[in-house]
Amino acid sequence: MEPPLAKTEALERFDRNVITSALDGRHLPPYVPLEPSGAGASEGAARIVPVALDALREAHGVRAWTPETFETAFLPALRAWHGALEVEREGATLRTLAAACPVAAQAAMDARVCQMCRAFHAFAAQEAYGLRLRGVTFPRLVTRGDAACEMRLAIADA
Repeated sequence: MEPPLAKTEALERFDRNVITSALDGRHLPPYVPLEPSGAGASEGAARIVPVALDALREAHGVRAWTPETFETAFLPALRAWHGALEVEREGATLRTLAAACPVAAQAAMDARVCQMCRAFHAFAAQEAYGLRLRGVTFPRLVTRGDAACEMRLAIADA
């Protein structure tokens, strides 16, 4: 499948727009006092994340999310969104680190924005790695006062 957008600034701009519009909080349900932590973010993520991932998949010419397309299409989309993204593989762990959080301002007003963002990352990893994915953790988050957002994927050997 040939990507409709060339690997150019247009594709990076598309990636930024898709991810930002999915995660900036506009798709969250109205806040309900005393709602269980993460409930609103989970509801919003369940609705919008598959749509955003499909848009990214099509723009990058990907037929299906696999471990390879996660690294060649999804991670570059995240890099375009964050502005910079470090990616390291440490044995069975894939680690990403981003110093900038594009939704930090929205997350400061509504913690569910950060929760939805983490759900987006986790859902994308689950789509790509399936049963090989052993866990997704976020040991550092800008919204918790850390200097960067870090995601770690524990992946079982093939």
